[in-house]
Amino acid sequence: MNTTIVSICVFLIVNMCFAEELARFHADMNNSGQFHDTILKPPLKLKWRYFSEGTFKTGPIVMNGRLFATDRQGQIYCVNSETGELIWKRYYLATESVTPIAWGEYLYYHETGTNLDDRTGSLRCVNQSDGKDVWIKSNVGGTIYNRGKYSPQIFNGKLYFFSSTGTTSNTATLYCINALTGETSWEKVIGPISDAQGIVPSHILVCTLSTKPFIISAYSSNAQLNWRSKYGKAFAVTADSGRLLWETEVYHSVHCIYDTMLYAHTTSPSIQGIIAASVFTGDTVYGKKVTAAYKLSATDKYLFTRSYGSDVNFIDRLTGNTIGGCDFSSIPIPFGGRVLSGCGFISMANGYGYCGFGHGGYSTSTYNPPGGIPRADKAQGVYAFEIPKNNETKLKVVWYYKMASNICSTPYIANGKIYYTTNQEGAIYCFENK
Repeated sequence: MNTTIVSICVFLIVNMCFAEELARFHADMNNSGQFHDTILKPPLKLKWRYFSEGTFKTGPIVMNGRLFATDRQGQIYCVNSETGELIWKRYYLATESVTPIAWGEYLYYHETGTNLDDRTGSLRCVNQSDGKDVWIKSNVGGTIYNRGKYSPQIFNGKLYFFSSTGTTSNTATLYCINALTGETSWEKVIGPISDAQGIVPSHILVCTLSTKPFIISAYSSNAQLNWRSKYGKAFAVTADSGRLLWETEVYHSVHCIYDTMLYAHTTSPSIQGIIAASVFTGDTVYGKKVTAAYKLSATDKYLFTRSYGSDVNFIDRLTGNTIGGCDFSSIPIPFGGRVLSGCGFISMANGYGYCGFGHGGYSTSTYNPPGGIPRADKAQGVYAFEIPKNNETKLKVVWYYKMASNICSTPYIANGKIYYTTNQEGAIYCFENK
């Protein structure tokens, strides 16, 4: 048999084997936040806790019985997901961590530049079992502005990575990379943007609703006015070649896809809230001014939103109309029933939503402007709420666990357990059913 045909067959077999073995930020390729776990149900109990040497802004992922987490000091940890015992750890030169992505037996991790002027970050593929390098792509930038909340994306054996820039560049690059070999399949330069002062990339989403799958992402300028980006666009390109399909103004970031709708957070002066758009054309379906719209998770009926200075809120997914927020009256919260949400997304499973919080107790005298970091206070921990089934206007909080540190990360759910990382405390938590 021709060696080329053999190579293609091997690649297809490997790709098919790995197709369902993917662990990434916020559950899936569409960032919906929905984990297909039917076991986890609050109230929960602490199963184990691992103390790291650093602090965490990013959440963990779990695959093959291993938990992977990256701290803000450039270390990556591999921990037994059942026992909390350390398997291996490695240190990289990085200013901020990025949530890794796991595929098959490999782990992909972006180490950012060392400071605003040095953007020589690297993208690494390592073995999950021991952390040893498989391949390295050098000289790909990374921003410290987004605090490492975004991660690469993998689809059909290709890794998609959006390289951001420092304060002196007005372009960025979207890469399509062979996930097995590290070879670049194609790259697309984004920009230039006049007076950008650097470009911040957004999440990378995959849409498979057309005959040719395509990639959706967004970018915004570091140039700001009143805490808001002065420029930004969402765009779609074909997954196989990077050919531009459409682009539309959003000013900030895209967060998730559900059905045929794309949901984005916008800081445009006219909206400052949420934009819902067609995934096929980018045309706006509605734009709504929503106070808490910094982070979005989606179900068939609702969008769950978070923001600095607010609790979880939920809106009608199809209309954008705000419905309500959390009701903490059912549990003895020691901070007056008010939470500053922090910056993690909501994760959902088995009819419940989960999130962490803890940027301090709210008061008009201590609250900082958007982008500020209020002092840590009593309002620190995790909680779970029921996802509405009928026409409720309040989210019923059914479980709460107080922690020693604020939480900026997005939790991960797997095998009947939920995993969190904490910021100043630098710990990894595992909870399970009582």
